Amino acid sequence: MNNQGATNKHDAIADAVLSLAARKGLEYVSLRHVAIEAGVSMGQIQYYFGTTADLLHFSIKRMIDQLGVLVAARAASWEEQDDPLDPLFALVHALITDDPEICRIMNVLGQYEARLTNDDRIGGLLARNDPNLQAYTVAIFAGAVEAGVLPESVDPVMEAQIYWVLLGSLSVEIALGSSTVARGLELMTYHLTRLRLLHS
Repeated sequence: MNNQGATNKHDAIADAVLSLAARKGLEYVSLRHVAIEAGVSMGQIQYYFGTTADLLHFSIKRMIDQLGVLVAARAASWEEQDDPLDPLFALVHALITDDPEICRIMNVLGQYEARLTNDDRIGGLLARNDPNLQAYTVAIFAGAVEAGVLPESVDPVMEAQIYWVLLGSLSVEIALGSSTVARGLELMTYHLTRLRLLHS
């Protein structure tokens, strides 16, 4: 099989993991069940991934890549208000959503995060641990401080960490059905607005 064919097979198997975990729960994901879901043999699963851990790592990376594309598309549609914090509000409205595919991926990522917090390979893939995303968010907060939108007492590094903890947790809660989009937007808007009020 050529490289493109192997890539397609990897992706198809990873998509089966997403479908299975979203429908039945992460605990149901095994090489045998994924093989049935993907319509392939156990031997093929083992050939491409070897172990369940390898399969899970590849699958969650693919989910995060898919999520990034979906979120970027939604964030791009945000109507900017000439505000240094616009990118943060755009990400809020992109992730705090009832979009079926985003919720399906966030549901499974939430299951992974709850179960695999000690897995360094998985933990390193999660959004709020992404150094590039952290640096981007820190730069936005720092720019808002420099522009006088936020007070000098605001620590951009700390605020970036708080932002992603809140946003990540709320988006998972919505995906799992324990919160609503309206409540998530309300909380994130309150948080960012409160930072502004510190400067008034």
